[in-house]
Amino acid sequence: MNSILLIFLIFIVAALIIYMWINKTRSGSINESSSNLNKTINSESQDSLEERLKKLILQGQMIKAIKEYRISTGASLVDAKNYVDALAAAIKEGKSMEAFKKPEADSAEIEAKVKELLLQGQKIKAVKAYREATGCDLLTAKKYVDSIQG
Repeated sequence: MNSILLIFLIFIVAALIIYMWINKTRSGSINESSSNLNKTINSESQDSLEERLKKLILQGQMIKAIKEYRISTGASLVDAKNYVDALAAAIKEGKSMEAFKKPEADSAEIEAKVKELLLQGQKIKAVKAYREATGCDLLTAKKYVDSIQG
C-alpha cells in the first residue's frame, strides 16, 4: 500500500514539473515574439505615425494602415478607417492632412442644433448632426441626444 502511495506521489510531482516546464517554454516563446514585435515597433517609431500610414497607403495596404492607426491611437475601427480614408484622399489631392481635419465645433452650437432637430421631431437627423460635428461613434451620439431629449 505504501509503495502505491509513493508511486502516486512521484507521478504527481513529475506531472507538476512537466506542467511548469511546458508553461515556461510557452511564456518564453511569447516573450520572444513580443520582444521581436517591440523591436519592429521601436524601429518604426522613428517615423511619425502619419508618415508610416502614408507609406502603407502608397503601397496599397489600406487594411494595414487602419490597423497601424488603431494600434497607435486606440481608435475604434470606424474612426481609424475614416482617418485613413481622409489621409488617402489628402495624398491623392496633394494636400496636407490638416485640410481634412475638422475644426473644433462649439459645444453650444452643437447642442442648439441638436435641440432644434429634436423639436422638429427629427431624432435621427439630430444624432447624425452630432456625429458629424464631433466625429464620435453612433452609440455615443445616440446617448448624447437621448440625454438632451430627456
